[in-house]
Amino acid sequence: MPSSSTDESSEDDDIPLRKLRTGPPEDSDSEQEFQTTQEDDDSDSSDDDDVPLSQLKSNSPPPKKKKAVVKKKAVVAKKKVKTVKKKMAATKKSSVGSSTASTGATAAEVLYANCDKGKLIQRLLCRWWYAVEWPDPAVCRADAIPPNCDALDGFPGVYVCIRGSEVGTIHDKRDATTCPNFYNYARKSSEELQELILTAIFKQREELIASEGPGTSTQAKLDKLQTWAQKLKPIKLDKEAAKVLKAARITLS
Repeated sequence: MPSSSTDESSEDDDIPLRKLRTGPPEDSDSEQEFQTTQEDDDSDSSDDDDVPLSQLKSNSPPPKKKKAVVKKKAVVAKKKVKTVKKKMAATKKSSVGSSTASTGATAAEVLYANCDKGKLIQRLLCRWWYAVEWPDPAVCRADAIPPNCDALDGFPGVYVCIRGSEVGTIHDKRDATTCPNFYNYARKSSEELQELILTAIFKQREELIASEGPGTSTQAKLDKLQTWAQKLKPIKLDKEAAKVLKAARITLS
C-alpha cells in the first residue's frame, strides 16, 4: 500500500502546470476584437488629421457681432444722457426766470455778484447785530413764555414745549418780517441800508478797541469799509439793483 500512494504522487508531479490552472480559458476572439476596434479608432484619428484647415473653418459657426451691439447700446446711452441734460437745462432756465418770492437765493447770487447794493447787503449781514436789535425784547421776557414751555438756548424768543400733549413743539415768537436776512434787506432802500452799515461799523470798532486796543488789522479793515460805504450813492444803487433783477427776471415782492 505505501508504494501505491508514492506512485500517485509522482504521477501528479508529471502533470504540466498549464493543465492545473482552474480559471476559464482565454478568449482569443475577444482579444482579437479589441485589437480590431483599436486599429479602427487609430484609422479614424488619422483620417481627421487629413482634413484641410479650410474645410474645418467653413464648418465652424460664424462669430457673433458683439461689437456692433455694444456700439449700438453706447449710442442709445449717449442719446439718453443728452436728453436728460436738455431737460435739466430747461428746468434750470425756468427756475432762474421765476418771479416768485421762492427765488430769494437766486436773487442773492445775482445781486451779490453784479451790483453794489448786493455787496452792501452782504457786508451788513456780517455785522447786523451791532445795528439792529432782533428779536424784539418783548418776546424774550419771562411773561412771554408759553405755558408748559421753556426757552430754547441760543434762540431768544423761541420756546419748546416740555410738558403736556404737545411735548417737543416749537413756538417761535420772533417777528419774521423784521428778521435780518437777505430777503428783508433787499426790499429796503439803499439809503436805509447805508445808515445801518455805518452804525454797525461804528459800534463794532468801538467794541474792538475796548477789547484789543487801537491799531489792529481788523480796525484797519473796518476803516476801509467805512470809507467805501460813505461814498455810496443810494439812488444810483437802487436803480442799478432794479436793472440787475429785471435782467434776471426776478421780482422781490
